[in-house]
Amino acid sequence: MARCKWCNKRGIFLSVDANGLCRDCEHLTVEIHSRIKVLQESMRLAHEGKTHGTRLSRCELAIEHAEFLFEFEQKGVPTVSPAPSSILRAYQDLRTEIIVNEASDISKKAFEKSDLATTAKSKERVLATAVLKVREVGQGLEERSYVDSLELELRKEIHRVTLDGYLNAARKAEFKGNIKKAIDQYQEALFFIRNDDIDDAQQQSEILDLEAKLEELGAN
Repeated sequence: MARCKWCNKRGIFLSVDANGLCRDCEHLTVEIHSRIKVLQESMRLAHEGKTHGTRLSRCELAIEHAEFLFEFEQKGVPTVSPAPSSILRAYQDLRTEIIVNEASDISKKAFEKSDLATTAKSKERVLATAVLKVREVGQGLEERSYVDSLELELRKEIHRVTLDGYLNAARKAEFKGNIKKAIDQYQEALFFIRNDDIDDAQQQSEILDLEAKLEELGAN
């Protein structure tokens, strides 16, 4: 007794095509072939695309069409080789790889651009922008540990750059004999350390050094 693989209709007089689909379901073959065509082109561009954005969007499109075809695979309807389930796993992994690589590139370029910047504020802007971009790129990941580590390193660098900005300004003012400005910048540095997200116990030596410097300069 014939049975349609898709709708499960069966009967003595039921006829099915080479794909195991009855007359009511055989129109799905057109949809399958259409999906396969888009899938294969998306798979190609997911590897060959010139930008992260192109590769990611095509990878996600490949996943979408592989998921559609996977339903047919589960019912034994022939679709594409390798099987949709195999393609699905491979391109889910590729999607993760593309996202991680993009986040890594954003972080790397931010550090390079920050090194070339001439002021603390411009360095901070470059790094802060990268933090937002890395966070946005990593939103689609289930396992975010690597992307989170990139964001943490960027935040640490922002912290270092900001603190160095205050200290360099203070030292410059002190060197020029502008004690009032030096005190102001050392106080800014101390306030920054005391109000950042890092436990003061981990920065105790820096705090003590700043307090000693302020006392040396006669700060109230």
